Amino acid sequence: MSEPTVPSLRLSSWSTTQNSKNDAADHWQHIRQQAYVDVSTDPLTTDFHGEVTLGRFPSFALSIKRAGGEDVWRSRSHIAQGDERDEYLYTVFQVSGTCVLEQFDRTAVVPPGSAVIYDSSAPFVMHNAGPYEQVIVELPADEAFARAGVSRGNDLLARTLPCDGAVSAVASFFVNLAQSQIRDPEGAVRLEPHASDLAFSTLNLVTPTTARADLPGAARREQAIAYMRANLSDPSVHATSIAEGIHISRRSLYREFQGTGDSVIGVLRELRVEQAKRLLLGSPNRPVSSIARDTGFSSVAHFYRVFRASTSMTPGEYRAQGLPRGL
Repeated sequence: MSEPTVPSLRLSSWSTTQNSKNDAADHWQHIRQQAYVDVSTDPLTTDFHGEVTLGRFPSFALSIKRAGGEDVWRSRSHIAQGDERDEYLYTVFQVSGTCVLEQFDRTAVVPPGSAVIYDSSAPFVMHNAGPYEQVIVELPADEAFARAGVSRGNDLLARTLPCDGAVSAVASFFVNLAQSQIRDPEGAVRLEPHASDLAFSTLNLVTPTTARADLPGAARREQAIAYMRANLSDPSVHATSIAEGIHISRRSLYREFQGTGDSVIGVLRELRVEQAKRLLLGSPNRPVSSIARDTGFSSVAHFYRVFRASTSMTPGEYRAQGLPRGL
């Protein structure tokens, strides 16, 4: 196991490569316990292999898991013997291979290009018939539901989530970030605030439509904000597309923001400015025009105008003020 560290990120890697065929299964079970929670595993081939690279940020964890075919289960006995703090929500983005997940008497078939969420505080069974790769986001369960404004329950769990629309943007972000934390850990740390917000907001994006009807106003606003974050780079996003993205009318969307001191488009604008700030400081050699494009501004002139109205500085002045001398 290796553990290179940069501030706010602890990166760990495990592999069964050095194990004999007889020892690989036992070591893999230990790796899973170290990286996630305690489970039992049953590899489906004699030449089984597995590897995990895990990055732990202050508020979430992100990992890449590659392995051969296996059956995995977490029983009530595993849960009873574990730490009461071991209650996590895992969002699994399936990169290759097909996973079958069972939890709460529900079965999700998760092919490549889709996702699934499960809760480690309840028993589950996971089956991978052959080699597979997953990118996994780990969140503390109670905090995840609270920050997302979603009542804790099993409506989100063990459901196949197609990675299309806004969820596609979220999946691409975390798959790319999982690779970046290995190649460029310092760059990954600069993205951590945005990644943290997006990780928690993902729950709103995938809340079933049937469960959304009873959500309070704060939760609906969080759904809207989650949609905005996932689509910041799209300059065509507007109130109508946001409302359609979270399955409410435009009038209802406006109503959810009444009395908050912010308008729908005002919030979208500030989210773009905050992301631009992170990119200006995190990528000091990146052209301002590129940052304007990737944060969804229709033109560089529009970017300058909005940024200055929000910060009383131009993007260049903000970058110069925030960077150490000599850079």
